[in-house]
Amino acid sequence: MLMSSIPFQQNTLIHDTNSQKVIKNYYSNNQKLIESATHSLSRGLTSVFLINEVKNAGATFMNLLMKAQTLSHVTQQANAQLSQDEYTDNKIFIKKVFRECLTEVLQFQDFYTPLKFYKQYAELSSDIDLQGSKNVLKKISEHQQQEEKNPRISTHNTFHFKHYNQQVHELAKHYYQGISDGIYKYTNESDKFRNDNEFKALENDFTDHTKLKALVEQPTNELVNRFLTAAHAEKCNQEFGNFDHLLGMQGLIPNPTENSTHLPQQKTLPQLKADLQQYSTPAEASSTYLQLLFSDDTLAVSIQPNSSGSRMSYKIFDPNKNLQQFDDFAGFMQELATKIAQYNHKNNQPSGLVYVKKFHPQVNDDTLVGSYLSV
Repeated sequence: MLMSSIPFQQNTLIHDTNSQKVIKNYYSNNQKLIESATHSLSRGLTSVFLINEVKNAGATFMNLLMKAQTLSHVTQQANAQLSQDEYTDNKIFIKKVFRECLTEVLQFQDFYTPLKFYKQYAELSSDIDLQGSKNVLKKISEHQQQEEKNPRISTHNTFHFKHYNQQVHELAKHYYQGISDGIYKYTNESDKFRNDNEFKALENDFTDHTKLKALVEQPTNELVNRFLTAAHAEKCNQEFGNFDHLLGMQGLIPNPTENSTHLPQQKTLPQLKADLQQYSTPAEASSTYLQLLFSDDTLAVSIQPNSSGSRMSYKIFDPNKNLQQFDDFAGFMQELATKIAQYNHKNNQPSGLVYVKKFHPQVNDDTLVGSYLSV
């Protein structure tokens, strides 16, 4: 049963005049980053919510953020009981609280911003074509230069893209040499890639001697592009790893995944339901926290024992709509499935799938994010 529903509209927050000032100042007037932040802050909002939810204070932080936003616009006429000096001091303090809260959100949003661009680069990247030469390393280098002129990538002239493009192609070369040359992966150069999840996957893929022989003697476009695809995926995995490290410092520990990857896990709705079902009984359950990732949207889920420890509490934070709390698994799961379907449709993603980042708590005294939660 739905126990409570607290309205929350990130658009109201984003388009607030004081928010616009904080965002522009935070990004030093970098228009591209400002546009990204003003499009959606759902990654940052859900991250900060979950970090505070470790101490059951997710709603507290969200309420503080919205209250500070509202009070930052209150006029002196509405505070007639205050003197001019008291009103000015109060307004300065409230704006500081709001700035600090929103900056926390932007800091966590920042970890997802490169991933957004990386995903775009990978999707718009052209394939390597071996026509005219079977020299794979030469073709990878030529492809790097071609990508810097790729008209499909609107940012191909920016430093950010050129830096990413260089790193991806260098990694693709390392992966190719590590697989095709039996000695290369034992050199000092291999320290740069030997433990990468994507390289390990390539090693497993090329244990087939026939495939390895074909790669060395008669490489095809399909085989060679496998290395470029792996390099793109590894860059995303590394960024998610940095994000997981930051959340770990705040008390949210990522759950172990297959192959120790940091990438979100793709699940069907039945798989997600079965996974969460294990947390429906207090005697058997511990707390768990999730981010459900869509192209431009994010949901946060919190499952933990209620204050008495007698049953589980289920929360869904949707930055576009509300924070809902349920006291039964069936009602919670029904609402979650509805939201997943809605956001898959909105983001043109398959209706029956969802990408999940899952965490468990490690509570420390300094876990709480936000310096003003006692205000």
